[in-house]
Amino acid sequence: MLSLVPFVNFVAWGYLYRVFVDGLNRSPSLTPPSWEAWRTYWSVGLRLFVITLGYLILIVFAGVAVLGISGGDIEGPQQILMVGLLSMAAFNVISPVIYARYAEERRIWAAFEPDVLFRDLRQVVRVEYVQLCLLYLGLWMMTFLILVGIPYVGPVFLSIFHFYLSLVFAFVFGHVVAGRREATDLAEGS
Repeated sequence: MLSLVPFVNFVAWGYLYRVFVDGLNRSPSLTPPSWEAWRTYWSVGLRLFVITLGYLILIVFAGVAVLGISGGDIEGPQQILMVGLLSMAAFNVISPVIYARYAEERRIWAAFEPDVLFRDLRQVVRVEYVQLCLLYLGLWMMTFLILVGIPYVGPVFLSIFHFYLSLVFAFVFGHVVAGRREATDLAEGS
């Protein structure tokens, strides 16, 4: 049973990515796609996992380097946990822009091109984007804290709720990223 978890996660990631791309393409409404293309979802989910893992490693190394340079001690479990949590939070803020880069190029390495990524981040990250990130994180954490403690059915409900929460926010993030890019392109073209 445990060996199916990565497979299911990759399929879910690919499915959510498909919804995100629909948002990037400015689809007028959230229409969940069919699950028939699960093989494609799995393949895309695996690629997104590789991108995510690469960024988390880079962010953790940067956090450890900053703590090491500043003279901070990173030996205790609290410091390691803090670096890990801050790394995940930082990645969650930039991940929609990274996934949009991958969507444009369809190459894993396109998501790691720093000059293009910084340009895209400057275009997209505004107050409404940060508010959207905080809203998603807040809802995710609140439901986690409420549902994780319910014996047996809590984790099941938590997984289902987080999937649907991610489904809605994937679509919204796609719209926000596409809208900010269009607004910037229009401002630069004028």
